[in-house]
Amino acid sequence: MEKEKDKKKKASFSAIIGGYLMKLSRILTAGMLLGALVGCATVNIYVTFPEEKIRKAVESFEDQIDQGASLIKERFFALLATEAYAQELSRDLKMDSPKIREAARLRKSWAAELNGYRRAGFVGESNRFEIIVVSAPSDSAVAEKVRALAGKENTQRMAILEEISSINNMAPTQKNQLPAFFAEQRRNSAATGDWIQMPDGTWKRK
Repeated sequence: MEKEKDKKKKASFSAIIGGYLMKLSRILTAGMLLGALVGCATVNIYVTFPEEKIRKAVESFEDQIDQGASLIKERFFALLATEAYAQELSRDLKMDSPKIREAARLRKSWAAELNGYRRAGFVGESNRFEIIVVSAPSDSAVAEKVRALAGKENTQRMAILEEISSINNMAPTQKNQLPAFFAEQRRNSAATGDWIQMPDGTWKRK
């Protein structure tokens, strides 16, 4: 009888130990799976820049675009000074890449024509850095040219915004604010009589 009791005790003890080992194995397996998932997870680290740095970099960048509309008056050394100033301001905020240079080149190529449409009151600057046709010319052929140029300009502007936010790994909130910084500069540099959209959405002639 004693031997039978001993066997039962040993069997019960073995069963308890076996149960604990099974639970421990499950815990370890779960921990390893969790560690693997954490190791595979992508951690996005965004960068936020001081607003004044963005404003100054945007001002310098857009000034160079505007110079494309008056190449006869543009002086070589003045251009070099402007580019050096831009590099100094944007030492941390990157404003240059092949995509940005190409978009800027295209914008400069039709800047004079676009300025003509601005002076005529056909287009204006929105508060989201877009060219908007505010008063289409009565001539349908001219109206089509105005709309086509506005579309091309906006495409390149959006390409610049996307590239700047990408190469700087901007935080989503600041990426959303970027068009407003550019729009602010376009309002500041607009000529008297140009159509501009204010931050509250209202349109007026400067």
